[in-house]
Amino acid sequence: MNARPPVRRPRLFVSNVVSRRPGARRFHDAVTMLSNSLVQSASGSWDVTWAFAEDDGSARTLDRARDADAIILMGGEDISPDLYGVAPGYPGEGPHWRRADLAQIALARFAVADGVPLLGVCRGLQILAVALGGNLVEDVDVPGHRSATFLDDHRLARHDVLVEASSMLARGIPRREGGAGGPDPGGRLRLRVHSAHHQAVADPGPHLVVSATAPDGTVEGVEHPAAPVLGVQWHPEDPEADPAGLRALLGLLREGREGAIGMSGAGRARPVLV
Repeated sequence: MNARPPVRRPRLFVSNVVSRRPGARRFHDAVTMLSNSLVQSASGSWDVTWAFAEDDGSARTLDRARDADAIILMGGEDISPDLYGVAPGYPGEGPHWRRADLAQIALARFAVADGVPLLGVCRGLQILAVALGGNLVEDVDVPGHRSATFLDDHRLARHDVLVEASSMLARGIPRREGGAGGPDPGGRLRLRVHSAHHQAVADPGPHLVVSATAPDGTVEGVEHPAAPVLGVQWHPEDPEADPAGLRALLGLLREGREGAIGMSGAGRARPVLV
């Protein structure tokens, strides 16, 4: 009689930038608030590893992520500008954590190469683009993407995004008649999001496609056409956002992992994801 494979919960590797930010308490508190919210939401159905790329470096980050069923790259500081070919000194530039940048770039490339589902959130989307040959707008010059009071009140900006109906991302949008997820006249799906960013993707590079934009043209979503890898510029983990949005994106990660398992070699005993 063949033994049934062990049943386990899927493993989610959540990569943050750094565990401590001396001299930047308000920013650290805001980033931690968002990470806490995501981990709390995911922990109901995932075993979550909460990691810090600056602390761990590239080798340890990759080693810790190798048995993950899915990966999330969280928000944080700007990426070191030389990594996408521009000079420092742009408007709004803050501190950089280069060790974290390199570790998360390596993590994004690993996910694409191995077919591990990955979601990039805000900076995480930008990491994904830079990792795969894209570049960034150093300072977004259109209003509405960030709140001047965010570090004080943790209230993010609100704006619409338009999602391509044929995209992987579109499958992760809760549909409501006359509301979020409803189509615009061009057939794209309209979604109200919460955001806090002063940079964005300028060119996603040769390996990603744009899946969502703001009405002003700012890139808000990218995805890989041949791997379960995507990024969103907004913060679905914001505690004030509709929790159905984050649940749906976590569902996409699970769907991607189950698809990857289904394409794996036959005859190998694999744990069942519950």
